[in-house]
Amino acid sequence: MAGRPTTWVTNGVVATPHYLASQAGLRVLQMGGNAIDAAIAANAVLHVVYPHNCHIGGDLFAIVWDPSKQELQGLNASGPAVSGATIERLRSLGYTAMPEHGVHTITVPGAVAGWFALLERYGSGRFEMGALLQPAITYARDGAPLSFRLAAYLEMVRDRLAQDPGARELFFTGPPKRGGDIFRQPALADTYERIGRDGAAGFYSGPVADDIV
Repeated sequence: MAGRPTTWVTNGVVATPHYLASQAGLRVLQMGGNAIDAAIAANAVLHVVYPHNCHIGGDLFAIVWDPSKQELQGLNASGPAVSGATIERLRSLGYTAMPEHGVHTITVPGAVAGWFALLERYGSGRFEMGALLQPAITYARDGAPLSFRLAAYLEMVRDRLAQDPGARELFFTGPPKRGGDIFRQPALADTYERIGRDGAAGFYSGPVADDIV
């Protein structure tokens, strides 16, 4: 029976769908962080190298074991619909069912708020958010090898993404992107740096929020 061998560890393990994210989380553990610190660092890197799976423009859900209380806690950091997205408004635009694509499918992204909620309540206290985001900033600024899976996904959704000017410039400028190519996202690096410097407000207000709108 084919499969991966059992992994045995004594001081913590990090599992993600991309090795760079797992490495980032493991480094945090090795530097004295706890599971929440590591999860935030790993999740932020995933947003850079595995955006078809999760992204800063999405939501966050977490299940956390609180050893001090011997309790299992859950966090639902899914953002609300925007204030103008009422049933009446959608019906007035001719929709009879919830649209699957476009601006009217968007909710306020909850991932960043979820990071701060987790760090404040369950973090080790050894890391500021900026430090946990640093690996993601580095990969976004300097580039990371494009995974074959992401490269294939970009081709699959090319027609849809190319309708958006920002996505078209990021993903489809120059030669076709292939697995192993170094892929840089400087604007995303800027956003992470702003979050690390200004907190959640750096994402939910100011230039980043204006650009999203």
